[in-house]
Amino acid sequence: MNAVTEIKSQIAALDPNLRDLRNLGLVFAAVALIVAGIMAYKGSSGWPWAVVIGGCFAGLGLLLPRVLKPLYLVWMSLASVLGYFVSRIILTILYFLVITPIGLFMRLLGKDILDKKMDSKQSYWHRRANQSNDPARLEKMY
Repeated sequence: MNAVTEIKSQIAALDPNLRDLRNLGLVFAAVALIVAGIMAYKGSSGWPWAVVIGGCFAGLGLLLPRVLKPLYLVWMSLASVLGYFVSRIILTILYFLVITPIGLFMRLLGKDILDKKMDSKQSYWHRRANQSNDPARLEKMY
């Protein structure tokens, strides 16, 4: 599946309930109020507008959460797009900065954890110790 169809399917699956919409309103209100606090602390004159915006989001979130549905869809669509790319970037970085050096280090040490080297062996099979054929032994395989 390519990126566009995967992102489209995630966006199409968005179906917010009232709790999701209420949470969005309250989170936006909290962020606006935090920004207002920082603006007031730094002496900016625009902090009352941030308080008003925060109050509007809190009011909408608590009283009319359905009004926030278009904003929720836009916000979650943006999150889906960002999440698609960021997860792949993080996994790529993790692979090249963690997994690859470990593999190269193990190769330098001559380790063969998967026991792939044949050396003097005739087969990859390992002999197991003789175990009884008691069916009760199969009840707990691990």
